[in-house]
Amino acid sequence: PTLVDVYADWCGHCRQLAPVWEELVKELEGEVYVVKVNGPKCRSLQQRLHVKAYPTILYLRDGEMRSYDGAQ
Repeated sequence: PTLVDVYADWCGHCRQLAPVWEELVKELEGEVYVVKVNGPKCRSLQQRLHVKAYPTILYLRDGEMRSYDGAQ
């Protein structure tokens, strides 16, 4: 399984999430891949993932992608 944070450098919510995301990297090491993607720098990937806002958290497992639709 993989958790993906699609973020933008200028995004305030993304900056707030950054330290929490770094903790996830440590806590889930060896169990889940935890990665970050700079959306504005990876436009084609951002479009393929249908990212419309930052941050966007995606969960991939067994070839299936899910996004978090709750409050930001």
